[in-house]
Amino acid sequence: VLLPTLLLLVSGVSGFEADDTIPDVTDRVARISFLSGDVQIRRADSRDWEKAVLNLPIVEGDEITTDAAGRFEIQFNSQTHLRVSESSYLKIVGLKDEGIAVSLSQGSMSLRALRFDKERAYFEIDAPKTTVAVQRAGRYRVDAGKTGDSEVSVSVTEDGEARVYSDNSGFTLKNGRSARLYLEGNFAGDWATGDSARYADEFDSWTLARDAVIAQRLQE
Repeated sequence: VLLPTLLLLVSGVSGFEADDTIPDVTDRVARISFLSGDVQIRRADSRDWEKAVLNLPIVEGDEITTDAAGRFEIQFNSQTHLRVSESSYLKIVGLKDEGIAVSLSQGSMSLRALRFDKERAYFEIDAPKTTVAVQRAGRYRVDAGKTGDSEVSVSVTEDGEARVYSDNSGFTLKNGRSARLYLEGNFAGDWATGDSARYADEFDSWTLARDAVIAQRLQE
């Protein structure tokens, strides 16, 4: 019953481009599988920004930004997709067989890993003064905010679990929980946890819709 509604959410995004096929990609070369709005990319060996296009290969060192109406999705393999919201800045720090590392300096991102074995690979997300290390298959959202913001938010759902590190401490964030990390002031390095549902918004709805489309493709 929910699938048609979720698909409508995807099709309702103005000016989007999507390729929902499941190609045989590897962890060392990813691709842009969805984009909308203005999405710009700067290659690791270039100083210039260029317009990102659908199915563009993504490699280690690439930097990607979105404008106030831009979104994109990176497919690392058939089981792992990363989505980035409007007004965001993402860098692919590491893209190797043994693991993936990304850096989100501003904006929001959501990672969906259908399969993950921390004994065989790693997935790390850096945000300002924060590192999130994926421990299990699940969904992970990181909100880095705008430049100069004093908080970073992390939430874990879909049976996930993460280790979260600040400048001076670390803790485990379990499924269904969220954490707000304080970057500045008297409470710098501290955090407060709560229910992940309180941070759900339209960006979450869109990522769920994308998951529904991909799940249908995998089933086919």
